[in-house]
Amino acid sequence: MPGLPLKWVEISDVDRKSTEALYNDENPNIKDVIKYPEVNMVIPRAYLKIADDIYNFPIKDDDIWIVTFPKCGTTWMQETVWTLVNDVDEDKGKMPHMLRTPFLEVDCLMDGIEFPMHVDPNFPENIKEAMMKTKDGTVPYAMHHLPGRRVIKSHMPFAFLHPELTEKCKVVYVCRTPKDCIVSFYYHTVNLPMHGFTGSFHDFATEFMRDNQWYGSYWSHLESGWKLRDHPNVKFIWYEDMKRDTRKVCTELTEFLNHPMTDKKIDELVHHISFDVMKKNPWANPSTGMKLPPLRDFMRKGKVGDWKNHFSGEELEQIDNWIQENLERTGIVLPEI
Repeated sequence: MPGLPLKWVEISDVDRKSTEALYNDENPNIKDVIKYPEVNMVIPRAYLKIADDIYNFPIKDDDIWIVTFPKCGTTWMQETVWTLVNDVDEDKGKMPHMLRTPFLEVDCLMDGIEFPMHVDPNFPENIKEAMMKTKDGTVPYAMHHLPGRRVIKSHMPFAFLHPELTEKCKVVYVCRTPKDCIVSFYYHTVNLPMHGFTGSFHDFATEFMRDNQWYGSYWSHLESGWKLRDHPNVKFIWYEDMKRDTRKVCTELTEFLNHPMTDKKIDELVHHISFDVMKKNPWANPSTGMKLPPLRDFMRKGKVGDWKNHFSGEELEQIDNWIQENLERTGIVLPEI
């Protein structure tokens, strides 16, 4: 099969110098990045090792793919969808996300880094056995070892995924308003050791608006999902709408995924994925589950509007202008908050 048709280039000297100044050296993949200018995408160079495998990933008709820009409710939707199609079986769900809903391109983000992926050295045999199946990489694991109806996560825009993905599979695209996305992404890069951001919030917001961080342009990614919002195999969901009425979104997902549930089961699902419950769940929240290295606040607040505690004055005016320009350019309509 043909490989990924997109061409990559080196990032600019300006972007490289900014990255080198704002991140530490704990994860070399942070600074060794390339760019796909056609879609304004920035990704570690190690992605080249798996780009064709992801583009040609053998999809199945009953697959469910969760596609998002980072920090837009991905983990929340992973737990929601997997738990839904497994009938809120909490015992079955006692397994880390990396094994239940694998993060397809994660190997390029952690290339060459040994990182303990779970709870404690005494985890059950079924988890040990499943983790052994990941030794050859996440893509082969997702391809050959996922039981039942597969739920797969990726932050890659649609141009990087199988060209028939939306024709054959169900895709849940989750998005979040830009100011809250920036705030969440900032804390993610500060709190997770493998990101190593050392700059200020202002620095991060500036680089975000310049598309100079992992995954590049927020707007290009969102536009790729927005264009598919009316596709029968794509469920386009705003994080803010799910926060406003979680039960409504869960009910719609049961219909979209062709997996009917009783009202009682939907109530159980809504409780299971509530922020306070998920934050305490070691199988859903890495901050609770992982011991070394410590992950601070992987799930931080789970609120809408936290940007008000971070943006003000001239910076708020600048970002509002940036948002308005991109809304006019793309035709995207943000949700009411």
